[in-house]
Amino acid sequence: MNAYSRYMKLDAPKPVNVEALQRLLRPGEAVWTIVILPEQTALFVVTPDRLTLTTVVVAQKFLEEQVRDIRETLQGVPDAAIKEGSPDARTQSRTGPGTDSDR
Repeated sequence: MNAYSRYMKLDAPKPVNVEALQRLLRPGEAVWTIVILPEQTALFVVTPDRLTLTTVVVAQKFLEEQVRDIRETLQGVPDAAIKEGSPDARTQSRTGPGTDSDR
């Protein structure tokens, strides 16, 4: 066995079909995958005895906007300002708006 064979199993796993995956799952366990498409989002859920596909009308652009808004809230600075690396953005994220350092 080559020294990297265990790593390669993790780095480049072989695809598994639904039936093989179901045999690996115990009762009460599930594996799910979300696929974000331009106009909708799909959720695949595999349990030991069922494969379910559910789609919802949640577009990729909407999800991107939501993630951006959450990141900005958590960071306190718009993504664009952070990407630009402006000194104002870095100072604001450390001190926050309205503090003495802003005056």
